[in-house]
Amino acid sequence: MQYIDVSGRFGLALNRHCGFPTAADVIRHLDHLGIDRAITFNVEGRESSCPFVNRKTLETIEQTPGGRERLIPAFSVSPVMMYTDGAMQELRGMVETHAPALHFTRGLSGYFLGECDPIFDLLRDLKPVVIMDYAEADRPDLLATAAKNPDLTVILTDISWGRMPHVLDLMSRCRNICVETSWLHTADDIEILCERFGPERVFFGAGERANYGAAIAALAYAEVAESAKKKIAHANLEGALRLRRAAGIQRGTSRLDGNPLWQNLAAGRPVGMPVIDAHVHLGASGGYVLKRNDMESQISAALAMAQRVDVQTLIVSSLNALIGDPVSGNAELEAKLAPHGDRFRGYFGFNPNHADALAARFDDVFSRSFFVGFKTLCDYWRVPITDPRFEPMFAYANRHRLPILNHTWGGTHDSPRLFTDLVAKYPEAQFILGHSGGGNDGRREAEALAAAHPNVWLEWCGSFCSTIPWEESFSRVNPAKMIFGSDAFCHNLVWELGRLLSVDLPQEQVRPMLGDTMRRLLALRH
Repeated sequence: MQYIDVSGRFGLALNRHCGFPTAADVIRHLDHLGIDRAITFNVEGRESSCPFVNRKTLETIEQTPGGRERLIPAFSVSPVMMYTDGAMQELRGMVETHAPALHFTRGLSGYFLGECDPIFDLLRDLKPVVIMDYAEADRPDLLATAAKNPDLTVILTDISWGRMPHVLDLMSRCRNICVETSWLHTADDIEILCERFGPERVFFGAGERANYGAAIAALAYAEVAESAKKKIAHANLEGALRLRRAAGIQRGTSRLDGNPLWQNLAAGRPVGMPVIDAHVHLGASGGYVLKRNDMESQISAALAMAQRVDVQTLIVSSLNALIGDPVSGNAELEAKLAPHGDRFRGYFGFNPNHADALAARFDDVFSRSFFVGFKTLCDYWRVPITDPRFEPMFAYANRHRLPILNHTWGGTHDSPRLFTDLVAKYPEAQFILGHSGGGNDGRREAEALAAAHPNVWLEWCGSFCSTIPWEESFSRVNPAKMIFGSDAFCHNLVWELGRLLSVDLPQEQVRPMLGDTMRRLLALRH
């Protein structure tokens, strides 16, 4: 499949991170993932003069080996450039010579998209495409501007799960508002978009470096027609920007070229080895846009996906137990999943607000094989992991050598640093740091804790919220400390698996993360 990334970026911003300081870094990323070309903007356009940055962008692309063939500039626009002598004529000349791709941010002054209407009028006959981060969008301004400029295509980028309901509403109101795929990590996002609006309004984006190849895997496995996948991967952008089909692009070599696990997944095939997904949720969710929002339909989908991907076992906690009645929620989980044998195992959700009722059931539930450990969700409960009401859970896990999957993020409830005394006090309990601490501060704390303690483990899903490359993290903590989990079936299992399999590591270091490490933890139980 040919891919054109609509979300490319490079440069050194004033106060924001960009994973690609230079255009050469973008080329290397394209080579690594097997992406042909990228629409690319310079992040300096948020703070600096747009005419200056656009000239610098063209010069940089021209001077970068492979840049002319593979990097298509998206020109930065802002309302103040209209008052700079010659800037409007210069912009039109750039767009006519290259492509009608524009990039808009609100800048330091908080510009509105509608304030660029004179620019859109100047370029109207060229039918420009504006690329902008959803976080930069002012809803009334975006709707008014899109309605006023029907020949303008607006592509919203960086759409995470919490933004999806708002974006779907915007798309339903204006036919020229579209999306890109780099952050579409919720299950069935691509399917929902194609069903509601057609594949013509969905554009492929790889996103920041932390996303790795997640978007490629998600598109490969999306349950849409092959013709729809081709539109999303490259044809929509070729049509919108009137790009010539690329011929004879010379890509550099990549470690992934010889990695059958990644090659299988990127082609939509079974990965080729038995995987354990150690972080799964089933049950009703009020926060995610989901096609399947009840346990029965989710079980059917999970079984089908496990068969399709090569997932041997999914270790599940119940959303109904974690955010509702934990006693009935845990019981329901076992009743519905245990009949499926080894395909499912469970985490016993332990909400300390119900500690006595839950602790009284430990011996009973762990006398059977279904439950293999515990799950905590302290950020949502607003209870710190150091609360003494967790003691029965820690003591039981320590006595029986059970894993505890802990939601970890920065803050005062479950930041990895809060586990320091606990992991020493309960050395036989196995502490899995869900999301590996979340953001950058949490990642660093998780690295230090896992490196210092043999009973502390990192977990994969959601770690894209940190800008620290995993190659860098694995220079400080043994890759054997990582356990794969997807956060399905809120997150897209394949999106998270694709992200892991495309990290620039030797295959022999990645394979244990997919199952063997978790199998060793489960075998400790007594």
